[in-house]
Amino acid sequence: MPPIQKILFGSPGTGKSYKIREIAEKELNIEIEWNEQSQS
Repeated sequence: MPPIQKILFGSPGTGKSYKIREIAEKELNIEIEWNEQSQS
């Protein structure tokens, strides 16, 4: 698989991390361990 690069930009707290997790899981079949405490 060729490298996939995505750049997400926006204000803090707008859901960028959640969106990239969704893309990874649904489009790329990559499971990401999510630790809510590390997201502050």
